[in-house]
Amino acid sequence: MVLAIWQFGSPMLIFLAGLRAIPQDLYEAAEIDAATPSRKFFAITVPMLAPVIFFNLVLQMIEAFKSFSGAFIISGGTGALPR
Repeated sequence: MVLAIWQFGSPMLIFLAGLRAIPQDLYEAAEIDAATPSRKFFAITVPMLAPVIFFNLVLQMIEAFKSFSGAFIISGGTGALPR
C-alpha cells in the first residue's frame, strides 16, 4: 500500500504539467462572462485535461496489470492465499 501511494507522485506531476499548459486567457474570458468556479472547471479545465487524464488512465491500467501478475503467481492461480 505504501508503495502504491509513493508511486502516485508521477501521475500528479503529469497532471500539474497539464494544468500549467491551460492558457489563463480562457479563465479570464470565463470571468468576463461571469462563469461560476464549477462552470469553469467543467467547461475549461476538464476538457483541456482530457488527454492528460487518458494518458494517466492508460499508465495506471498498465501498472495495475503488473501488480496483478505478482499476486496471481503468489496465489498459485487460485486467487487465495497459500496454506
